[in-house]
Amino acid sequence: MFNETMLTVLLVNVSDRTVEQTTMGVVLGDRASVVPPVTRTGTACIATVPPDGFLVVKEVHVGFDKGASYFREKDIIEKKATIGLTHVRFADGSEWTYPLDTKGHFDEKVDQAIKDKVQALRQKLFPEKYISWAFPGPGLEGKVSTCRK
Repeated sequence: MFNETMLTVLLVNVSDRTVEQTTMGVVLGDRASVVPPVTRTGTACIATVPPDGFLVVKEVHVGFDKGASYFREKDIIEKKATIGLTHVRFADGSEWTYPLDTKGHFDEKVDQAIKDKVQALRQKLFPEKYISWAFPGPGLEGKVSTCRK
């Protein structure tokens, strides 16, 4: 979910390992290409997410908490936000890192097998309302994790 003041992301753990911490980043830009894009890194999200588990991540953990003020200060009308993972720590102690600050953008590659897996998992957990994941409540305990910190 994205608008100029809010960004909520649903992550799906498609690995075969439990995730303990994630860090996301965002590239804030101008679709009109008038203002050069900037990168922001969110705060670490501490959450236990099992394989095939879901994690809801809010603005501050994505780095979007200052997005509205950035767009306003730069007079950006055609807002653009590209989001992605920048760091993952697994329960086994291994880590994965993406160098967003160095690259200045996310490399975007579509993996159809992963896309199909995510779609099937999402449909299984949220068969009726696609957006219901953004408001985890009764009945989703243990199925959808949220950041503890």
